[in-house]
Amino acid sequence: MSSEHQQLDKFFRKSLGLKPVIKDFLKNRLSDEVKEKINIESIEKQNTSYVSEAYRAFYSDMVYRVDTKKGAGYVYFLIEAESTAKELMPLRLLEYNTCIIRHHVEQEMKKRKKGKRKEEIKFPAVLNFVLYFGQTDYTYAGSILDAFADKKLARLMFEGNFILPLRKQSRASLLKDGQAALAEILLSSQGDLVDFIVKNPDVGKLLVDSLYGEAAIFHIISRSKYDLEESKEKLIKFVPDKKVSTMLNASLENYREEGRNEGKQEGRREGKQEGIIEGMLKVAKTMLKNGFDFKTIAKNTGLKIEQIKALT
Repeated sequence: MSSEHQQLDKFFRKSLGLKPVIKDFLKNRLSDEVKEKINIESIEKQNTSYVSEAYRAFYSDMVYRVDTKKGAGYVYFLIEAESTAKELMPLRLLEYNTCIIRHHVEQEMKKRKKGKRKEEIKFPAVLNFVLYFGQTDYTYAGSILDAFADKKLARLMFEGNFILPLRKQSRASLLKDGQAALAEILLSSQGDLVDFIVKNPDVGKLLVDSLYGEAAIFHIISRSKYDLEESKEKLIKFVPDKKVSTMLNASLENYREEGRNEGKQEGRREGKQEGIIEGMLKVAKTMLKNGFDFKTIAKNTGLKIEQIKALT
């Protein structure tokens, strides 16, 4: 941090860091709508900076929290001082805001673990102020929303419902999703998937034209109680299409290959573990020859006393 910025940061915190000062500032700068929703007298400075270490030499920030008048909600204010116009300021603020929200949620989760909170955790709003004192006009976006190419689409990031409950969708509704329908149906299906295909031939037909048929068959087989040959026999019987049969053979081979690879990895893990145990047994034998007792040897090797006694 340069001496100039160090002095700036010190002055920024000594002035805007005083509760009466920030209260006067917010009372004047906040909209009436916001002021009606918060209890300005509850304002508290947060002892956390959200400027990353890489930028702390150049930027100053302070965070305040206030209670809302209704419910147990909070609003955070991120105040920054900036002497240079930054094109990506909205992105920086968005990143800081996310950090503030995450920190708040983590604190609320700790309360839940201690039994001090049971209700659903809600995110706090974070309102930003950048005190710009540069010599040139600030011509870049002055709000996060203004930084987006399409504001209407950007609003959907916050206003759009991102949950699609697959199990509550009708089959007809899912089928309208075209190639995605098979994946959605398989993901939302419970129980044995081979049996599911047998009972739902219309879903089996989706395999024929699917762009990811092999992956779908692999998934179906992995979610079945039948062995590979039984699964193959049932699927070919109820989905009698050559294309599906070809995909089935390829998928079965992939399934076997994955099983072989997992077996090799497990074998290497077991072999490594056996090597460690063998080495500790050698250490234990040496310690026994030097007169160490069983407990001391167990403590230093991690072996069980029964294993050590078996060496005598």
